[in-house]
Amino acid sequence: MITTRRLASPTDHRDASRMPVTYELDSPTIIVSLEGIYETAEVRAAVLAAVADPRAAGATGLLFDVRHSASIASRTAAEVRAMADFLAVTAEQFGRRLALVADSDAAFGLMRLGSVAVEQKGVDTRVFRDISDAEGWLSARPGAA
Repeated sequence: MITTRRLASPTDHRDASRMPVTYELDSPTIIVSLEGIYETAEVRAAVLAAVADPRAAGATGLLFDVRHSASIASRTAAEVRAMADFLAVTAEQFGRRLALVADSDAAFGLMRLGSVAVEQKGVDTRVFRDISDAEGWLSARPGAA
């Protein structure tokens, strides 16, 4: 069963039905989706809310979906590495498995950069262009190709 939680920052005056950062719980995977324009603080808040959600207990993977992000292309390498460090710190709460999904070349390249940084911290990470491939990898037992 998939449940969605939409997060808004206190200063966000956009339509609440279209929040740019959301998370879903698709047992045993946490899915964080990024759409449009958002701040990195919103991403951190969504990840923290997702891993704190009691329904996420025992999660075995995090799927980070940036296919609809307008902000990702403007992120600096330093911002991507900082987000990677943050994800590595929270990795125990999602089973230390991270799938990153990006369909544009720019976003894919930035996700590869983030992937390398997270892997250096002991998180099993892969970057995908297709969400079904990412979901398949996360649903396979750890260590499977």
